[in-house]
Parts: sequence; C-alpha cells; structure tokens
Amino acid sequence: LSTAKQPNGALVQALYFLIHDTSDPYLKDAPFPAEINEATWSGNNLEKWLQLPVAHVFVNRAGESITTTDFGVTVSKGWGTKFARDFLKLDGKGLQLHIELVQPRRRDSKREPLENNDAIAPQPGFSDQQYDRLALLYVCASVRRGSWLIPAFHAAIDAGIKDAHDDPQNFDLKVWTQKLAKLIKQLKNTVN
Repeated sequence: LSTAKQPNGALVQALYFLIHDTSDPYLKDAPFPAEINEATWSGNNLEKWLQLPVAHVFVNRAGESITTTDFGVTVSKGWGTKFARDFLKLDGKGLQLHIELVQPRRRDSKREPLENNDAIAPQPGFSDQQYDRLALLYVCASVRRGSWLIPAFHAAIDAGIKDAHDDPQNFDLKVWTQKLAKLIKQLKNTVN
C-alpha cells in the first residue's frame, strides 16, 4: 500500500480507508433523477474520473468502480483531505486510501451561500451496489496491508477545519457493516 514517512524517517503503510462522496453531478435546483442507480444514468459514467486522480477508486451508483491510482501509490493530485494538507503534509499523505462514491447533490435554497452550495444529497445516500463494492474494496485493501484498515469519513477527518467537507452525506453505516459481514462470511466459506 501507499506509505507515509514518520518524523523519525520510518515508513508506515496506509492506515486509513477514507470514504468520500463526489458531490457530483451538481444538479443545482433540479430534482434527483429517478434512474440514478441505473448504469445508464449519465452520472454513473466513470470515464470522466480518469482525468482526476484525486482518489484511488471511484464507485458509481450501479456498483461499478474505476481505479485512478493503485492502492500502492499515494494519490498525486490534491490532498484528499484538508487534514492531510494542513497537518500530515507531504510526508504523511500516504497514510490514507481514498474511495469516492458517486453521489449527486442539489442546492439548498435556505442555506448561504445560495450560489453553488451542494448541501442536499439523495435519500438513501448510496445504493446497495455501492455498499457492496465498498465492502469489497475495503477487504482487498486490508488484505494487502495484512490487517484491517481504519475506515473513516472525510467529514470526520476534517472536522473543525475551516471550510471542511461534509461527505459522505447520508451514509448508512449499518448497511455497509451488514454488507461487509456478508462478504467476510462468503469469503470464509470459500476458503473452508
């Protein structure tokens, strides 16, 4: 996995599995499309993310994913979190693996600034297929590390930092842990 340099110069493999949402496409005042979980919805086209290696993997609402940066490499573009930018700095950047879940957003007309705020996310926030793929990515990354990574939300990592992000919005931790438990059980049954 990607590595970070500790203050004493020692290298440590990534520890955190950072869950984000893309907050894209931005729909402004348009309603969320009824077909957002269908592979045919234009927002599920993963090709556009190839030009934006700001995360390791992007997962669309149909449960398909695209790797823009291998887990063994530190994301080259951007910081992933403001915490990494402001506190970990360049040497610590490799501590985090970044997974972006496609999630459209809308503007909240009651919230300032009115222009370009993306405060409203769909309910439920993510599809079953996204939770399934996220569980698989988490297991794969943890196997590569040799121990369980620490799952974390982008919003929690950046909490307290000015202009912190709010993603992933409407993430259902219970659903994800159920999907993860089911996958682990299937894998154990396959091995035995």
